[in-house]
Amino acid sequence: MNGRRAVRRLTVVLSAVVVALLGLPACAGAAGSQRQPIVSRGLRAGTFAAISFDGPANLYDVSTGLAIRTLLPETRGDESLTDLEQLTHGDLLATFHQGIHCLNGQQECPTSPTGCGGEILKVDPTTGDEHTLWRVGPKLELDGATASPDGRQIAALVEPCSYKSYFSAHLLIRRLSDARTWTIGRKLATCHWLSAPVWTADGHAVVVSYGASSEQPSAARLGIDGTNVSCPVWQRIVQVRFNPDHSQPSLHGTVRRPPKHCDLSTPVIRAGRIFDVKTCDAIYNSVRTYIERLSRRMQPVKVWRLGACDQGADLSLNASGRLLASTYDFCNPPLPGHKLRNPVSHLYRLRHHRIVRIASAKGGDLAWSDMVS
Repeated sequence: MNGRRAVRRLTVVLSAVVVALLGLPACAGAAGSQRQPIVSRGLRAGTFAAISFDGPANLYDVSTGLAIRTLLPETRGDESLTDLEQLTHGDLLATFHQGIHCLNGQQECPTSPTGCGGEILKVDPTTGDEHTLWRVGPKLELDGATASPDGRQIAALVEPCSYKSYFSAHLLIRRLSDARTWTIGRKLATCHWLSAPVWTADGHAVVVSYGASSEQPSAARLGIDGTNVSCPVWQRIVQVRFNPDHSQPSLHGTVRRPPKHCDLSTPVIRAGRIFDVKTCDAIYNSVRTYIERLSRRMQPVKVWRLGACDQGADLSLNASGRLLASTYDFCNPPLPGHKLRNPVSHLYRLRHHRIVRIASAKGGDLAWSDMVS
């Protein structure tokens, strides 16, 4: 399953893709190569990096939204690029995962799959120099990761390598100095929503968006072989801020709840600024998307509306506080009095307290996701 589309896109549609996980990372290997990468100069001014809708990570011109060159390929052997983040000093943090493969090569795996796994790389966007920080073993499918501001710890979202696990995600925290790894949320009830994590600016806390399970999947939703599980709609998606220094079976921390009929995304935090996406669905085919600027206490101080029928969104902040936003718009069924139109992605920039559209691109997925700048 493609973790990038399921996790990092801040979707609120009912058909969100699965992210799930079960079990301790006993098979996770030690940190990778000891080769020291050169010091990164980061992305050059006027550009940003993102994963395109067709797979690879590209460098883009911020004024036009057009690709300049490819930074990372869509695949590396059996692994696929699933997440892109930025480290404090300018390097990129790229996550490659290997999805479930069946013993017999079929799409469904009534028996045990051969394994999953993945790796987290530190990549210099200027030279392409790579350094493996963490390789996850075959019992887990890696969906995304982010590093603490000091670069000493990684928080990752994984799922068990099994078709029988559905919406059961939890987090792994990895201390790079000694490879000690612990879990957070491992005992959360099945059929919940859990986003990829983000660290606070001081590195003392992690924030996720979380939708608690409404109920367990019923037997009617399970095939004979235990596959094809489906879940009811989870509860409203809230933001949870917690201490990542110790393992916990559930997800205890400070909770920020959205208004009625709304959900909250994982925030972006950088350069002393905090933004998130709030989506409200008074009716299913008219999802309204808002960008919120938050205070240090995670309370909204400014709100901008993007539009209706936004089926996904992504945000990015650079070191100077420049905000980029991308949305995926598709009204199906169409709004009253309108014709059914093809899906389109929009790229926006916050300029002088106004949201300005930079570019648009047609396609069946978010054109600019996992943006970093």
